[in-house]
Amino acid sequence: MDLSCCKDCCSKCFCSGGSPVRAALFRIKHGLVTSHCKPYNDNVNETACKEECANDTLNHQDNKHFGENMYLVLADDLEIWRLNWFFELIVNLIRDHSLESNLRFVRSLKDYKSGVYEHTYGKLIGHHSVQVIGFGVENEVPYWLATNTWGMMWGETGLFKVKRFQKDLGFEDQMISLFSKRNTYIRFRIQGKKNLVFF
Repeated sequence: MDLSCCKDCCSKCFCSGGSPVRAALFRIKHGLVTSHCKPYNDNVNETACKEECANDTLNHQDNKHFGENMYLVLADDLEIWRLNWFFELIVNLIRDHSLESNLRFVRSLKDYKSGVYEHTYGKLIGHHSVQVIGFGVENEVPYWLATNTWGMMWGETGLFKVKRFQKDLGFEDQMISLFSKRNTYIRFRIQGKKNLVFF
């Protein structure tokens, strides 16, 4: 990816505050390249904007992928999640597109090893974005399955399960889905719902 070229995406640096909404809008307008062109660099704070691929066999411009539509799923009310159409929407977004959550980052998340994470200690450090890739129930506890960017040594090989509807984390308060240009058919099914902001 090349969000290093998005000057509006962050305040000071990528891991010290940023805007997932502006990052999504950047992909819609300018496009992002794949990890084959620009592999993930965990030292993003020192990554300068360079519109070139690490792999010399790839052309940066030809490798770009653009977004078509962005949806903000604003649903901090537990009642909305009990509606069948809303839960079906979330399932479709996870299965057919991408779904990102912005949660409150507390110390206990850094210490997560395995199982279903539930916030029990630690003060607020900041906010953190993760990609939601699934959901399930473990020992009667409903959870989201998400990928993190802290490496394969963290959590369950880079993944974690987080208990759903923890008010302290705000995991469901704002979820973002960005549709690729080739996937526009779902927009007509969900456009106009009250809990979606359409761009």
